[in-house]
Amino acid sequence: MDAYADTPSRPAAVPVAAVDAAGAVTLWSPAARQWLGWSPDEIVGRPAAGLLAAPLPGPARTALLRHQEWSGIVRARHRGGDTVRIPVRACPCRSGPDTVLWLLLAPSPDGRDPRAEPADPLREWAYTQSPIAASVYDHENRLAGANDEMVRISGRPEREILGLRLAEIHPGPPFEEFGRMMDEVLRTGEPVRTDAYFRAPGESRERAWASFFTPLKDAAGTVRGVSLAALDRTEQYWARERLALVNDAGARIGTTLDVTRTAEELTEVTTGGFADFAAVDLLESVAPGDEPRRDGDPGAATLRRSAARRASGAP
Repeated sequence: MDAYADTPSRPAAVPVAAVDAAGAVTLWSPAARQWLGWSPDEIVGRPAAGLLAAPLPGPARTALLRHQEWSGIVRARHRGGDTVRIPVRACPCRSGPDTVLWLLLAPSPDGRDPRAEPADPLREWAYTQSPIAASVYDHENRLAGANDEMVRISGRPEREILGLRLAEIHPGPPFEEFGRMMDEVLRTGEPVRTDAYFRAPGESRERAWASFFTPLKDAAGTVRGVSLAALDRTEQYWARERLALVNDAGARIGTTLDVTRTAEELTEVTTGGFADFAAVDLLESVAPGDEPRRDGDPGAATLRRSAARRASGAP
């Protein structure tokens, strides 16, 4: 989604524009006019930054400073006001000892309206509208795009986080560890899955997430990026926890006929995994192990606390 290269499945890139060291457009080709609708008279000599509909990704800004080639998706402003996503390759060409002219290459629109839906809109919609949070990172492990659900749980607009690493978007655990896993996927080309219980920045409560880190490879098998998909497994997580609690209770409660010990076992099982605090209060007549006794006053009852337990760390 980020890197752009000429492949049999993509049209060849052609020069569309040139930008001088001061950031002004010096060349505007017919292909550029097809992409964005502006004529050369309207664009040449103007700042190229005025054509952007969103800030350049972080890797692009770094490449500009270092005078290095960069390829990726640029969001540009069409003459009609729409935003157009253009796969661009920026190539630095030195025109003097300290002067760099940037040549911008992109595929030719071939006469089609670049604002039209992609040739396979179902595939695009399946990604952007999926209920499973998904995002794509480039070969430098910097965000190239995210679907609607990932943007929602991230709690930040996509335009603010493009070009950033995961730990830069969300500092701290578990995201720093996730970032290291993604680096490993880019290095080895092997997918990784991890399960964690945490609160996503755009969520109000903690959830159980299964996160999948998958290498993205080109036709030659070279790893070009990594995708992150996060699946909410909270219901399955708590169902498993409840089942484990029932199994634990069956094994640990009722090991003796002593009433007090049984009450203690009940509090031991329920604190921590189920409750922060548990107490067992028994009728005073039952506490010694006797049968319940009916008093003359049906509304009167004396209770004795037989066991109480607080989970470690609970207030």
